[in-house]
Amino acid sequence: METSSPTTAIIFFAFSASRETSRKKLVNESKANTALLEALRAQSLQKAMATQFPVFEFNEHNQRGANFGERLQSAFDSVFSQNFERVICIGADCPELTSEDLTTAANALSETDIVIGPDLRKGMFLLAMNRFGYEELSFEALAWQSPQLIESIHTHCQQLSIFFLNPKFDLNKAFDLCAQSNSTVLKKLLKVIRPTLNTATYHFNFLCSILINSQLPQRAPPMQ
Repeated sequence: METSSPTTAIIFFAFSASRETSRKKLVNESKANTALLEALRAQSLQKAMATQFPVFEFNEHNQRGANFGERLQSAFDSVFSQNFERVICIGADCPELTSEDLTTAANALSETDIVIGPDLRKGMFLLAMNRFGYEELSFEALAWQSPQLIESIHTHCQQLSIFFLNPKFDLNKAFDLCAQSNSTVLKKLLKVIRPTLNTATYHFNFLCSILINSQLPQRAPPMQ
């Protein structure tokens, strides 16, 4: 934890649940889907706040740019312009994210230029960089929202040092939720949607029967 004049900040880069629910269907009941997306947002934001680093939220109201890469770069530009030396960016898609992941990334940036938290589909749940990494990184050259993202970072950032966190799963489509339905973390999160389901009873063993297999493009970091 930093004291006065913090040098590390966190970007929380995610649309609101009400905006996201129209295009991301994790469960097929509308109220439950919105509740789950809101629970994911609240959990991720809570983890960020627990670090006591300043947190800057970028949602549909203040993201700027014509595409994902431009909007993400604009968010980093905004925070680095406030004299922070290390900036960590997360979204709302990774239920396994912990506050320790964020502090580990912050500490690693003292000795490395970029920190990547890879997900299980070649995307990212976290992207962090120090000022040197930020100034050297070419956002427009990277393959955002594709399985080639991390490979493109290796290709275009050969002059930068990169530290990798342990991989984690994220939730971008219904299949991800089904595949991880036995996760302890996810089971606790899914309790939030029980009151919103129209079914008389709900049990995790029947989770896959209420999912829809929506196919969404790869996103990395897992932020909207």
